[in-house]
Order: sequence, then C-alpha cells, then structure tokens
Amino acid sequence: AQVNRVLTHVLDYDETYSRLGHMSTVLVPVALAIGERINASGRDIINAIVLGYEVIIRIRNAVDPSEEVYWKRFEKADSGVHFGVPVVAGKLLGLNADEIADALGLTGNVRPRRVTLPDRAKKGMPRWMKITLGDITIPGIHATLLAQKGFPGDRMILDQGRGYEVHVGSDRYDASKLIANLGKEYHTLGIAFKLYAACRLSSAALDAVAAIVAEQGIKADDVEKVIVRGQKHLVDDF
Repeated sequence: AQVNRVLTHVLDYDETYSRLGHMSTVLVPVALAIGERINASGRDIINAIVLGYEVIIRIRNAVDPSEEVYWKRFEKADSGVHFGVPVVAGKLLGLNADEIADALGLTGNVRPRRVTLPDRAKKGMPRWMKITLGDITIPGIHATLLAQKGFPGDRMILDQGRGYEVHVGSDRYDASKLIANLGKEYHTLGIAFKLYAACRLSSAALDAVAAIVAEQGIKADDVEKVIVRGQKHLVDDF
C-alpha cells in the first residue's frame, strides 16, 4: 500500500474534488493491498473505496474553515484524507462499527505530519511535491489491524468540541455535517477526473496553450516567454 501510494501519486494523474486533495492515491492502494491479502471481490473493493471517499469528504465539509483562516493557518494537507484508510481497510477486513470507530480514533492520534508548503519551498522542493506524504497509509492500516485485535481507540475524536478542528486549524467545525443526509446523498458523485497529468490548477492554462498553438501553428523556437494569469493557488504553488 505504501509503495503503490507513492507510485500512483507521483504521476499526478488522479481524481480531484473541490477543496480537497487527491483521495484515490490513498484509498485505492490500500483497497488493493488489503483486498489481495483477503482475496476480496471487485465489488467489495469498490464498495470500500466509495465508503472511504464519503468519510473523507464529509470530514472536510465539517471542518470547513473560513476564507481568512484557510489562508492563514489551516493545515490543507492534513485535513481528513488519512481517515479514509481505516475505513477502507476496516470494511474489507470485516470490522464492526465499534472496531472501525476504534481504528478511526487510533489513526487520528498517530496520523503523519508533513512540513507545511512554505517550509517545503524554502528547502528547494516544489510546493506541489507529491511523494512526501507516502507514509499516510501506514498509520491507518496499523490502526485497523490493532482495532481488529481489540485495541481501543478514541471513538469521540471527531465529536463536536473534542478539538479536532483546533488541530487542523479550522474556525468553524460543524460535526453535524458528518452525517447530514447520510445514505441519501453521496459526495462521491461530485468527484472529477483530470484531463492532464498535472495539477488541476494548471488545466486552464494548458487548455489555452493547446488552443493557441493549434490555431497559430506556433513552434517551441518561436516562444520567448509565456505569461499566465491565474487564481491565488496557481500563483502560490507554481
């Protein structure tokens, strides 16, 4: 799961969702690894992945920082994706509700941290570097295996007032969004796929370049420089 997570993410050709990172590069490697371990059916693997998506998106919707806080202190890279791991692994391994709750609590307490994007840039690494969070699958799988053996976890870790929102730097956490329209509304249906093996923020510029080149017959030797105007994420990350 760890190796496949890094290999899938480094391609930068994954799914995308509003205000969230790329969940498939975490969930699919875990589902395939655990699925192989227990000889799961394709149907069971898909079901586990969908449940993982739902949990991650619902946590992100509940965290929902204000615009000001989002730019000042919100931990964008660490706001719920790791919780998808014990959901996928736990579902495939047949854990019951209490055991999955334990696994979520254990994952929340040992989840990995990575240096923040500005710090990473100072070290000479691209801000969008994709391989540095490769170990995100390990704590979640360990937590799931521990829960399966009866090891208790904090089952209230996502409850209102327990402090998860403080840990990720949000100012308006609303735990009721975790279960709003549960079983009726599937956020997985809002997932999109990239057209290019590149950050989604650059897609508009790539579309524009392709159109201009096609219309004008421009060759690489004709180009002195390219100026792109874009939104704040694009400017900061590239």
